Amino acid sequence: MKIYNLQAKVTGERLGESLTRVTKLPGDELAKLLEYGAVQARFRGKGAWERVRDPRIKLDVTDEVKAMYDPRILSIPAFTEAQCIAQNKEYGVWVKPAGVMAQGTDAGDHCTLIYAVEKTGKKVFPVHRLDRETEGLMVVAYSSSAAAELSRLFQDQAVRKTYMAIVAGEISYLGVGTEGAFTDPLDGKKAETRYRVLELLPGDRLLVELKPLTGRLHQIRRHLEFIDCGVWGDPKYGKRNKNREGMKLAATVLSFVDPWIEEEVTFRYQASFVPKV
Repeated sequence: MKIYNLQAKVTGERLGESLTRVTKLPGDELAKLLEYGAVQARFRGKGAWERVRDPRIKLDVTDEVKAMYDPRILSIPAFTEAQCIAQNKEYGVWVKPAGVMAQGTDAGDHCTLIYAVEKTGKKVFPVHRLDRETEGLMVVAYSSSAAAELSRLFQDQAVRKTYMAIVAGEISYLGVGTEGAFTDPLDGKKAETRYRVLELLPGDRLLVELKPLTGRLHQIRRHLEFIDCGVWGDPKYGKRNKNREGMKLAATVLSFVDPWIEEEVTFRYQASFVPKV
C-alpha cells in the first residue's frame, strides 16, 4: 500500500488535479481510488476525516487530503446489491451477507454494506457492526442525529439481538431443547450469552439459538470456543470446526423501542444456512 498526503497548490485547485499531480497514477486508477473510497479529506485542517469521491471538488490550501493506494484492494469487485428488510426516513434495516464487511478501511469501502446502501441514493451513517464472516441484520441510520439516537440504544444494550449458529465439537452433553447461559468474562469484563439447542444435525453438529446480553468483541464466537463448540467454519476460534463453506453464524432478530414512534419494533431474517419450514 502506498500512502499519499497532499494539499492544493493554490486555492481552487480541483481534487482530481491534485491527485494527478501528486500520485502520477493513470486516470482509470485515480477514478477507482475516488469511487472506491480510498481518498479522504479534512477540510480547513479541522474536524474528522471524510471520504471524498468527486474529483471536481475545489480545494483550499488549508485542506488536507490523503489517498491510500492498494491495487489488490481496488481489484476487488464492488458490492452493490444489498437487501433492505424495512426502512423509514430515519433508518433502514439491511441484510449483510457473509464475507462482506460492514464498514470500510482507509484503503476503500466499496466491498461493504455501507457502500451498497449509499449506492441507493441514501446518506448513510453506521450505527453498529457485524463481523465480516457473519451474515444478517444491520441497522443503518440516514442522518447524523438518527445515528446518535440509535447508537445510544446499542451502547445502552437496549437492542435485543438473536443469532443462529451451527456449532461443532464436543457436544454430547448438549441435547436438543437444552437451555442455558455462558457467563465467562471476556477481556476482564462481564459477558453473558444465552443459548438454546434447536436441532441435532448430521456430522455431530448442532443448530443453536444465541442471545448475547452484553456486547463484547466476538462474544458469541469466543463463548462457544470456551466449551469446545466452535461455530462451524469460524476461521479464528475453535477446533475441528473449519470448512470451505464459510462461517455459519447469522444475526436473525433485532428488537428495540423505536425512538421516533416510541413503540417496540422487531425485524427478522431467515439465515441462509437454516432450511425454511
